[in-house]
Amino acid sequence: MEASPLHSVIGLNSLAAHLRKKGVNVGKLLARASVDPKDIQEETARLPIDRTAAFFREAAAETGDDLLGFHFGQSREAGEAGKLGYVGLASATVHEALKNVQKYSVLYTESAAMRTDRLRQDGLLFWRLNAPASVDMRQFQEFIGTNFIATLRQITGMNIRPAHVAFSHPRSAKLGEFERFFGGPVSFGEAESFIRFNPGQINLPIRTSDERLLAILQDQADRDLESLQTVPKQKSLVLEVERLAAVRLRSDQAKLDIIAAELGMSGRTLSRRLGEDGTTFNEIVDNLRLTLALSLLRDSGLSLPEIAYRLGYSEVSGFNHAFKRWTGKTPKHFRNHGA
Repeated sequence: MEASPLHSVIGLNSLAAHLRKKGVNVGKLLARASVDPKDIQEETARLPIDRTAAFFREAAAETGDDLLGFHFGQSREAGEAGKLGYVGLASATVHEALKNVQKYSVLYTESAAMRTDRLRQDGLLFWRLNAPASVDMRQFQEFIGTNFIATLRQITGMNIRPAHVAFSHPRSAKLGEFERFFGGPVSFGEAESFIRFNPGQINLPIRTSDERLLAILQDQADRDLESLQTVPKQKSLVLEVERLAAVRLRSDQAKLDIIAAELGMSGRTLSRRLGEDGTTFNEIVDNLRLTLALSLLRDSGLSLPEIAYRLGYSEVSGFNHAFKRWTGKTPKHFRNHGA
């Protein structure tokens, strides 16, 4: 099984504290998520992202709240995000805060990645959580996206209502709650998660900005970045292939040679390196399609032709044949009767 990237325990600990106040047996949830309490005692600790996602998922199941990540994202205070949160709080504007969080997030996570290259021009903030395709990230994804906006509202004192919010995972239920909170269109099952801000919103001033404090925090963070960059990092090739294939499925561009070119190598070299990791390109794409198919059949109201299209099949018959090969059931039977 592909190892999960590491992620800061700050979000997990914040949720644990929130649940304890509600009388929830947090120890039981940690055990279900395979989290040792000793591993999350330090603020600087990091865990495989699949365990954080599992804790959010178990918390949702225990409380019966299918929107737990969404609800918790609204309530977490900006100051609970650790040093990275304080960098945002001390920044001058929304734009500066988001750029700073992007720059220093690598100190806290190998999993989460932000893109701000279109923030100034188009008001677009992209983010993704890199994890094996088999990991259900829905609750944690909804927490991240919701907490972005809740935090910006707190630190600006303005009711920021984005032009559009998109999540990469599917959801078909309770969409109205998302639109009421965000104040605009919200879509699911997109190729990439993003927030599109309305004109002027990224230039809003932050009430807690502090130029001197920001300089101190950035100086320390820059030194930490320099130290981090002296340690060789091995990026997971399998996760990179999964990520690149996922955004190309529906355009039928999840091909060996195309992905290999994106990674700066030949198809033969990519096949050899994947073989060294004990897998093949076709296995990765098949596992990705299966995971997405199960999620879309369970959690979206999309028709079978639409699901087939999103997975890169030109005909429903091709999707039916593949799904039956994977599971022994047809997609229709799985949707109607479950696993």
